[in-house]
Amino acid sequence: MRPANLPQTPEDAPTLLKFSRVGNHLKITNPSAYYLTLVNISVGAKKIDNVMIAPKSDMQIPLPTGAQGSVTFQTVNDYGALTSATTASLG
Repeated sequence: MRPANLPQTPEDAPTLLKFSRVGNHLKITNPSAYYLTLVNISVGAKKIDNVMIAPKSDMQIPLPTGAQGSVTFQTVNDYGALTSATTASLG
């Protein structure tokens, strides 16, 4: 059960994610109030392992050699289904 007064919906939370490159790592920032499970992640054509990111946090994961371009990912929703693929710029 979630508190009723969260600032955004779970459906909007993935759109708030920010991605940046820090050396040879992908930094993911989750400013939302939701845990998010990211699956089918890729940077350009390079696949990255699935991750879960906590609310109001950031994490860094290793980038495969040669990973360049935008980030594409899906999330797992409250019903266990995959959301549509989202593409975000790697800022």
